[in-house]
Amino acid sequence: EFRVTAETVEEQAKLAIEQLGIKPEDSTLHETLPKNTEILDLSVEDGLCIVDFSADFYRNRPTDETEERLTIYAIVNTLTELDEVDEVQILIEGESRKEYYTMDLRYNYVRDDAVIGPEAEK
Repeated sequence: EFRVTAETVEEQAKLAIEQLGIKPEDSTLHETLPKNTEILDLSVEDGLCIVDFSADFYRNRPTDETEERLTIYAIVNTLTELDEVDEVQILIEGESRKEYYTMDLRYNYVRDDAVIGPEAEK
């Protein structure tokens, strides 16, 4: 179990997303965020979390629809675990992108437990 003290919801959100970029100890698993991804900015207001990633989030993106969906929903579902976050907007270098691999990042995304399986539902 991982515990850390974060004062604000923004700090909590950043720490949670950073954990997705850490390579798991299990060698059969891999980190969820694309290689070298950095969080440039993150804000939470009125239930919307806007997270702005570095260009590596796009440059090293998944090239498979399933992996892409897992990456996006790992971020969205992680952030919506916070009571203050209902939906997530993903930016890359301050801009919204029409296409990531196949997903349109101009939309705000809400939690989708179906991606992670029924045992993980809130």
